[in-house]
Amino acid sequence: MNSRSLEAIFKNVAWLIFDKLFMLGMNMVVIFVIANFYGPEKYGLFQYAVNIVLMLEIIVQLVDGRVVKKQYFREDHDQIVFNITAAKVLLSSAVLIIGIVIMLLSDRKGVFSALLFILMVDSIIKNFRFGMENRFEYFLQSKKVVLASNVGLFVGTLLQLYAVLNKMSITYIAVVQTISTLLSLGILYFQYVQEFKNRSKGHINRTLIYRIIRESLPLAIASAACVIYTRCDSLMIGILLSTLEVGIYSISSKLISTIQILIIPIQTTIFVKMMEWYEEPKRYEENYLRITSLITWISITGILCSFLILPFVFKMLKPEYLPAIEIYKLMSISTIFTYNAVLRSSHFTITHNGKILMVTQLITVIMNIILNYILIKLYGMRGAAVATVFSQFVSLFLSNAFYKEARFVFKNQIKAFNPAYIFKRKH
Repeated sequence: MNSRSLEAIFKNVAWLIFDKLFMLGMNMVVIFVIANFYGPEKYGLFQYAVNIVLMLEIIVQLVDGRVVKKQYFREDHDQIVFNITAAKVLLSSAVLIIGIVIMLLSDRKGVFSALLFILMVDSIIKNFRFGMENRFEYFLQSKKVVLASNVGLFVGTLLQLYAVLNKMSITYIAVVQTISTLLSLGILYFQYVQEFKNRSKGHINRTLIYRIIRESLPLAIASAACVIYTRCDSLMIGILLSTLEVGIYSISSKLISTIQILIIPIQTTIFVKMMEWYEEPKRYEENYLRITSLITWISITGILCSFLILPFVFKMLKPEYLPAIEIYKLMSISTIFTYNAVLRSSHFTITHNGKILMVTQLITVIMNIILNYILIKLYGMRGAAVATVFSQFVSLFLSNAFYKEARFVFKNQIKAFNPAYIFKRKH
């Protein structure tokens, strides 16, 4: 099966883009209907529980999908799927135990405990999908993963709307999310059985699991650091302020995610070509700069346009959410740095400098936690937004100036702010 053809690659990318656009549509429903109905306090409590689960789930990243894909060259595919699924579920079960301890120690009981428990169960169910999803992605069959995920998401969104119409408790939203995940798992499993009919019986291979976890560790540290510094702002707002502010802040975060929707599809598409261009240094540098400049200015243009649309968007939301406009405007600055650095991780991967990512992410985490603690106490939600922007600036932009191997990236990131490089001809 020639699954590595150029056509297969572009079809795979097309499905990934479709997935992002579909999720964007469902995200808008959540913002305009669900968050609006429950209000910032109840919706903030839900988002606070979500952020706790996401922070705890960094343990699960000890099994990294990129490392797993490398194993398909030397191991039986069925055994890989069985063992990584077992490892993921075991790690997420550990998350459940830690979460239960947090529930027992927390001052927030009742609805919060119910939300946290349901969301942790949902996390375990999601990890049952990991092995099957990873195998489909390896064979560039993301279509099957996207279909399973989006059907579940669509049904879940309809059920959430039903909850709003019938004025149900916010805990029902967490239950619906779990039902959606179960449905996605069932559809994915059905497709998996149809695609891989002659499967061998799985058995635990401790050597394989240990090898994957050992190789995943540096990547897991970098990924965990990224999750912490992108989520700790909402978490610390919940700790230092209240869930009301978490709800308002979450709206701005969701709106920011809509203008960052192109990042992963761009990275996935360009990475294949970057490996090809790398054989010709001059061509590689020219294309790197042109693409970085183009993407940077797309983000700047998109943000300026969003400022014009924003007042109309917030007319559809409760007045309590209005402070999110200022937070959005502050956080949009970090989106420019995110797009400006869109090729950075791909470049470090190609040049075998992944440790730079790990170190910069770890430094950013420490700095971000300290800044959030100080600035939230002084300026509330605005302080959290400033902490996020500054951390992104240091992590994605400034840190590149301090590494010899990263100065190529830093130089091109600076040049990219000159739009003339978008149209500059190749030599």
